[in-house]
Amino acid sequence: MSSANAEWIAKNIDDINISFDGPRDIQDFQRPTRRDTGSFKTVCNSLDILKKNKKRFHFRGTITDYSQDRMPEIVEFFSKFNPIGIQLEPMFISTRSIKTDIKNPDDQAFVNGFIEAEKM
Repeated sequence: MSSANAEWIAKNIDDINISFDGPRDIQDFQRPTRRDTGSFKTVCNSLDILKKNKKRFHFRGTITDYSQDRMPEIVEFFSKFNPIGIQLEPMFISTRSIKTDIKNPDDQAFVNGFIEAEKM
């Protein structure tokens, strides 16, 4: 998202849900930009704009086979931004995941990680 779009959202939207998958290595791997660069810095810039405008937000993180064992770490990382909510969901196969060879999490690993993360 461009800074201009983030500014517009901050001024016009009250209920903001941000797709953010976790620390830099997870975010950049799971959500590359159209130019195949990482999106972590862009998301953080948007968060800075939202915080500057005193906006509250939720995080929606996608869990893949790459991040399935790091769910408690992801929740701890998200907590530093003081979101009003954190939602973790398993990835489902999509065109992007087929193209990048990202796979959905193992069912049991997702459940185990979710239980541990929920305790936090």
